[in-house]
Amino acid sequence: MSLIVHPCIAGKKIGTPEWFVAQREMIRSKPTVWRCYNLWYEKLINDIRSVVQDGYVVELGSGSSYIKELMPEVITTDVVPGPVDLVVDGRHLPFSDNSVKALLLTHVFHHVPDVRRFLREAERVLVPGGVISIIDCAHTPLSKVFFGKMHPEPYNHKDSNWDFQEGDNMMDSNQALTWIVFNRDLETFRGEFPGLAYEGFEYLPWFGYLLSGGVNLRSLVLPFAAKVVEALDEMLKPLDFIGAIHWHLTIRRGEEKPEEIRRRELHREAQYLYRCFFGDSADVALPDLYARAHERYGINENQVERRIMYNLQSLHLDAEAVEYVLRLKDRGNILTRKVEILHFLAECEPTRSGDFFNSRDVGSRAWLYLFGALGRTVRCFVKGSILVRRYGLA
Repeated sequence: MSLIVHPCIAGKKIGTPEWFVAQREMIRSKPTVWRCYNLWYEKLINDIRSVVQDGYVVELGSGSSYIKELMPEVITTDVVPGPVDLVVDGRHLPFSDNSVKALLLTHVFHHVPDVRRFLREAERVLVPGGVISIIDCAHTPLSKVFFGKMHPEPYNHKDSNWDFQEGDNMMDSNQALTWIVFNRDLETFRGEFPGLAYEGFEYLPWFGYLLSGGVNLRSLVLPFAAKVVEALDEMLKPLDFIGAIHWHLTIRRGEEKPEEIRRRELHREAQYLYRCFFGDSADVALPDLYARAHERYGINENQVERRIMYNLQSLHLDAEAVEYVLRLKDRGNILTRKVEILHFLAECEPTRSGDFFNSRDVGSRAWLYLFGALGRTVRCFVKGSILVRRYGLA
């Protein structure tokens, strides 16, 4: 990766309004970085939409963020004046109890000198079922080298403390903090904050981000190659546990009503299944329609079936492959019924209907599509059989 600072931000003092504006321009000017940020914001917005109750949506440490363009109701904040709505310190949130539905932190959590105080404040202001949605530095072999050796901010995963010395420098931080709090010291977190539940993490695309130079460095990716790099990111997903440098974490306040918990589970389930079958995120309305269909037609899983659905999502398994094998074994299984609902709703989407109704499969091309479909079927059967046997999903 080039270590030459991009001229767009050269000479601008870190933390000034001009610096934040220059960073935002840099993000937009680099297609690979722009794609990463759009994906990160998509994760944050999905967390926001998983909260049933109303309340404020607050982004902490907004800086150069453009999430307000995607969701205008977001209140942007930072610890210094700039292109934000409010000046806010995450350890002293100026919101009343039970008034905030989501706290968003993109590359911010590792800058909080006293995360215990922040988590106590978050627990106070969040509505029941409200979320803390975090994009931050991952903990993988590559990220330890990248952040520990090549990045100006410290990455100290061996630190026994959650806190670090506070100074005036924006580089004061510990980039390993999300791993320390929510992985290494998870039992400590659960003991100290019983009202907050850590729901897990997911790795985010990394290869393209590295080649792009991130926000501040020169990019190695030419604009016309952005799609190729995006395809490489998809191919390298099996290596995320080695190479990922960012991840998305969700922490949720408890005390939800059972029906709210169930609807949130179905929303997350709809997004998971949609991504498995169609490779992208569902339309805004689809998860809610999916949940309503379950309620209307009384589709309720028993304990075993719920455990299967939970395992599929938590282990990020290929639902398409698993469903294919389960359907061959038992046409009445719950996963097949859920997939049928999902596909029915997807057919009704204007942007998706062409995938189901088109006339392109004519002439000699029909044979190519046929062979492609046969290949996918064989792949699904082999992969699904392995997954079902390995994880006891039958």
